[in-house]
Amino acid sequence: MRAALRAAAVDTVGNHSTLGEFVSSEMIPTVMSVTGIPKESARVLASTVLGLAFMRYLVRAPAFTEVSVDELIASYAPVIQGIVDADAHPARS
Repeated sequence: MRAALRAAAVDTVGNHSTLGEFVSSEMIPTVMSVTGIPKESARVLASTVLGLAFMRYLVRAPAFTEVSVDELIASYAPVIQGIVDADAHPARS
C-alpha cells in the first residue's frame, strides 16, 4: 500500500500528479453523483479519506497506525456521513 500511494501521488514525468488527476476527474465526480453532494463537500470527503490513507500507510504516523481499522471506521464514519447527510439532495430521476 505504501509503495502504491507513493507511486500514485507523484509521477515525475511532466510533473503531473497521477493521483491528483484521478481524484479530480474520477473520484470527486463519482462521489458527487452517488451522494448528491456539491463539489466543495466532495473535495472535503476526498481529502479526508486520502489524508487518512497517507497518514496511516505512507507517513505511518503513530496516531493513525496504533489504532485498528475498526477504530478508524468508528471515528471517521460519523463525520463523513454527517457531511453527506448535511449536503445531499435527492437523486434526480
